[in-house]
Amino acid sequence: MSVKQHLDQIKHSWTAAFVVIAFTAVAGLVLLQTAFAATGSVYLSPSSTSMAHGSSVTLSLRINPGATVDGVQATINFDSSELQYVSLSTSSSAFPIQLSQSVGSSSIQLSRGDLSGGVSSDALIAKVTFKALPYSGSSSVTLSGVNATSGGSYTNPSSANATITFTPGSCPSGQTGTPPNCTTSSSGGSSSGSSGGSTSSGGSTSGSSDSGSGSSSSGSSGSSSNGSGDTNATPSTVKSEDVQFTLAAIKTTSKEPTKVYIRYGINGKLNLQTKVSGFSTSHNIKLDPKLLIPGENYTYQVVSINKKGKTTTSAKQTFKTKGFTVTVGVFDKNHKPVKNKEVTLHSDPLTATTDKTGFATFTDVSPGTHTLIYSQGNQEYNSEVVVANNVVTEDGVQTAPTQSLSVVYGFEQKDNWLTNNWLIVVLLVVLVAAFATILMRRNKVASVGASGITDAEISAMVSDDPAPQTSNEPISHVPTPSNPQPGSTFTPDNNQDKKEP
Repeated sequence: MSVKQHLDQIKHSWTAAFVVIAFTAVAGLVLLQTAFAATGSVYLSPSSTSMAHGSSVTLSLRINPGATVDGVQATINFDSSELQYVSLSTSSSAFPIQLSQSVGSSSIQLSRGDLSGGVSSDALIAKVTFKALPYSGSSSVTLSGVNATSGGSYTNPSSANATITFTPGSCPSGQTGTPPNCTTSSSGGSSSGSSGGSTSSGGSTSGSSDSGSGSSSSGSSGSSSNGSGDTNATPSTVKSEDVQFTLAAIKTTSKEPTKVYIRYGINGKLNLQTKVSGFSTSHNIKLDPKLLIPGENYTYQVVSINKKGKTTTSAKQTFKTKGFTVTVGVFDKNHKPVKNKEVTLHSDPLTATTDKTGFATFTDVSPGTHTLIYSQGNQEYNSEVVVANNVVTEDGVQTAPTQSLSVVYGFEQKDNWLTNNWLIVVLLVVLVAAFATILMRRNKVASVGASGITDAEISAMVSDDPAPQTSNEPISHVPTPSNPQPGSTFTPDNNQDKKEP
């Protein structure tokens, strides 16, 4: 009897219905143990907050598990042009075991575990502290790659992000206005100044032409006129750039004494600013090394203030900090090198070709987590690589040794017999060519022998020596016989003695 027939017989039976319901419930519990459907959540707290320029804020990465979990992972993403990473703390984490952790230029990846029985209620994973760079606007801190484990099964929790709003803050003591435009007043007059210079009773401001670095400006007053606000205002021009990994200095010159500061940032933004220098016709403005990231493109403008307080702003210019040199070995699942293939390192992206050992070299790479992509036909393989910030600074000169990394993809390369056995192929070709030559010579000898040529001539052909002459014509160097042959007439030479018959 088939199963269908059997079920048709018992479908109206209460006993059978109870058995089916009980079996379904048990099966559901078993499935629930191996796969969770979006259980719990991982989130950032507070979900929204505000912070003044230059101040710090700490966000907590937390989990509300919804089940007992023994492991958690997440990646925190932030805009490095707006938020400067300060620190990461896991000292109070409910997951004390660090499985993996990396801090990049714009992301923080971590994976942690617990062996004490698991976490079943809302708990802290880690705390991350940022410093505010802009004076206004807002920025989002997002989560990706979020998951948790319960007895070896993923719980697939949801995630929630955070938003930070920036405020200008207040001017330093003794100054008025709204940052970055702060004004210092004195009894003898006023000037548009900054902490980069001091105001004297006569109303003139002095200061060093070698500006210190900083993420905030003590300020300048006057409207930005791009050179048109005052016909007597002369903008400062860029003389040179000295750029290393995290060290950068911009040298400027001007026809008249000016104060100078530089606005700069990545992604085309100008949300960072140096301190304002004192009056001079030449300046060497140093950017804050804590705010520079190796291998990044920066946009900047030079802002000049003359003694009348008028401001001019240069056109936008760019520079790129020096990045790291990274060699990445690419291997298949059997750890065989992927030779002479093109691979791409994102997110810039940078493209290189592997050599015969499977290694590809990339230059000017920024620190942090990158994705290496290799395409084979219609299939794309990718793997994450982490580039460390290994800059060494000595006597103002920065260096960084080449970093060597490797990835293993889950495919198997097919062996190419011709490629792996090219020497054997060459030898076979040589042997076949030699054998063909021998056969051709033998065929030539056999053909000639059949035409009646003597053995001596055949031997000469085979040995490549000239064949003996068979012509009936006398050879010039052979002397004429002294006795005539029958039927011929012999005339002796004149110098021979004549004998009487």
